[in-house]
Amino acid sequence: MKTLFVLLILIILSALLWFATKATNLEKYESRLMAFEDLPPEVGLKYLKVYQATESSADGNILDCYSLDADIDFTHEYTGMDDGLLVLLLRGPNHHLYLNNKHFKIKSNQGMPFILKNNKIYFPDSYSVTGSTVQKTKYFEFDLDRLKK
Repeated sequence: MKTLFVLLILIILSALLWFATKATNLEKYESRLMAFEDLPPEVGLKYLKVYQATESSADGNILDCYSLDADIDFTHEYTGMDDGLLVLLLRGPNHHLYLNNKHFKIKSNQGMPFILKNNKIYFPDSYSVTGSTVQKTKYFEFDLDRLKK
């Protein structure tokens, strides 16, 4: 009976690990590092608005992600130490990005927020972006159309 219990636990953990690693790891694909002035105009304007609003708000909080494409549901989840050891071991310290039914992940050492425009994900290369540095910051671009299926 004890062996059956251990086997059942191993099967459950294997299934959890399989589901946890089902995300497409963006770091395995080519990205483009670009200056603020090279961002699409709507993306640059959104970053300006986000960081200006952050400086004028009392708590300084910003949303994790924004979709500039109305027909795409774009959400973000962070997994890390606060989620407990099992989640950390299974899913790692990552940002998880969900676009409709597609799941992408990227290591947690990335700036935020993530912005989606024309099936491309943008995010700053720095944690310490402010209203006064937003235009001096470099940004990553991942073109989701170029990812291998």
